Formats: sequence, structure tokens, C-alpha cells
Amino acid sequence: MDEYVNFMVDQSEIFLNNLHRNFKFTCNNKTLKEGKLILFNLSDFYYSFTLDLSGSKKHFKLPMAFSISQTLSSIRLDYTVNSLCHNMEDFVFNCKMIKPKMKNNLYDGVVEMIFV
Repeated sequence: MDEYVNFMVDQSEIFLNNLHRNFKFTCNNKTLKEGKLILFNLSDFYYSFTLDLSGSKKHFKLPMAFSISQTLSSIRLDYTVNSLCHNMEDFVFNCKMIKPKMKNNLYDGVVEMIFV
């Protein structure tokens, strides 16, 4: 349980340290949203972002990522099956055999929050 709490605190700190920066949310080379990060909240297994888009505030939600990392130029939210399964080959194979009921753009993908 302590590992989960530490993971949650680390995730929150990454976003809180980057408040009031301009971001471009991309997934599979497509831009999802772009704007200044004003507010961040973590609730009900979702990241909730409030972005300032040229004077108007927009709310944007993403599901909690399986892993998160930060580089000098971006924050990477990893939704890949490999990160969920911690690269255990049998588990990855079994997960990929399950057919999703609906198509989701985030399935087995990566969202990058690129600093603009």
C-alpha cells in the first residue's frame, strides 16, 4: 500500500511542478489539446487538467496512466500493455488476446505532454 501512495505523490508532484507552463498534448502524432496548464487534480483514477486556451478555460480529463515519466522537454503518460504488465511476456500475450469492446485512441499508446 505504501508503494501506491508514493506512486500517487510522485505523479502529483510532476504535474504540480509544471503548473503555468504551456503544453501540447499529443497521442499517436495527433494533437489532442494545447494550452497553459492552470490547474491539476487527481480523482477517481482520472487526471483532470484545466487549460487556458487563449483566454478561455477548458477542462480536459485523461485516465490514470500505467507509468509516468518526465524528460527535459515533455511528460510521458504511458498506456501501453507492456508497462501495465511490467514486460512479463506471458501476461502481455494474454492481455493482447483480449479484444476490446470499443476502440479507444489511448489503448496501447503514449500521451506526451510536450512543453511549448
